[in-house]
Amino acid sequence: MPFDIDWQTIDDVLLDMDGTLLDLHYDATFWLKNVHALVSNLTGEPEHKIRERFHQELQKHKGTLVWYCTTYWASFFGVDIIKAKSQLAHLIRFRPHAQQFLDALKPLPIRTLIATNAHPDVIQLKLEVLPLAAMVDGIV
Repeated sequence: MPFDIDWQTIDDVLLDMDGTLLDLHYDATFWLKNVHALVSNLTGEPEHKIRERFHQELQKHKGTLVWYCTTYWASFFGVDIIKAKSQLAHLIRFRPHAQQFLDALKPLPIRTLIATNAHPDVIQLKLEVLPLAAMVDGIV
């Protein structure tokens, strides 16, 4: 491998999914733009008001798993979050060189795990788009 690491001394590689292996453009587009427009179209409430309520609610849950819980946000917004996120699935992609890095790890006697706080339904959606599950030994 072209990395200056003694791979013979490593047993496990733990990787974050979003922002490390996967580009954040997908999540940022949805949470910073699309969800507000979607709710505005359904309710008639101005996007800026929805954004303000969302920001206040996010602050309450900063540092907790609720922050990542699509079930919670579906209830908060009154929309099917996964269905809405599915409409942007074409934006799910690897960060530059992430796929090559995982490919390079595959033949080594190293266990590779994705450690993520993403909600299980979001993980499933991303696995339907990219072959992450086949590229690692597990997802926790």
